Formats: sequence, C-alpha cells, structure tokens
Amino acid sequence: GLDADGSAGSDGFGLAARKGGTGLFGGGGSPFNWYGGLIKNQMLNLLSDQEELRRTGFTAVVKVWVKPDGSIDRFELSRGSNNPRIDEIISRTLNKLTRISEPPPPGMEQPVKLRINSRV
Repeated sequence: GLDADGSAGSDGFGLAARKGGTGLFGGGGSPFNWYGGLIKNQMLNLLSDQEELRRTGFTAVVKVWVKPDGSIDRFELSRGSNNPRIDEIISRTLNKLTRISEPPPPGMEQPVKLRINSRV
C-alpha cells in the first residue's frame, strides 16, 4: 500500500507537495490544501500500480500544471531519481493522468511541486 508524508501508514512510498515553494499541506482549511490532496491521491493511485517503483528506493520532484477545467496541462520531472529507468517509469505513468477529479481553486499558483519518495 501507499501513504503520503504525514499520514498514517507503514509502507515506504510517499508523496509530499509544495506550491511555489510554500507548504501546500501546511495548516488550516485552505482550498489549496484540499486540492493538493486530490492531486496527491490520484498520483499515488497511478504510481502504486508500478511494481518496479514499489520495490526501488528513490526520491524525485515533479511539477504539474492544471488547467482551469481540471485537465492536466503538463508534467515536468524537475529533479530525477538519478536512475534513468525509474525516471522513465515515473514520467510514463504520470502521463496517464490526464485530469484531476475537480478543477483547481481560484488563485492557485502553478506549477504544483510534488516530491515523490519511495523507501524499500
């Protein structure tokens, strides 16, 4: 199974998010916190299907741009895992995510930065 940084769970795979260098999940009931959770959950669902990602330890940083209707404009692997094979799997897998289940909240800065951690 998968979990995100700061949530309950015992596995080794997590996803932390940042918006423009500020904590996206830090405190309060901000709509940005809520939306960051949606992005996180949808990415974790896709990445958890990849056996090689589940059994390899790595950290990578991804940037994602979301259009006003919730569709994904683009992804960018801004800091790779130092393993070209893992980077290719991450990129290929995330390209399958074409839409977030809800549109982004008004005023949300982009890109949303996501740090993906896998511990084995």
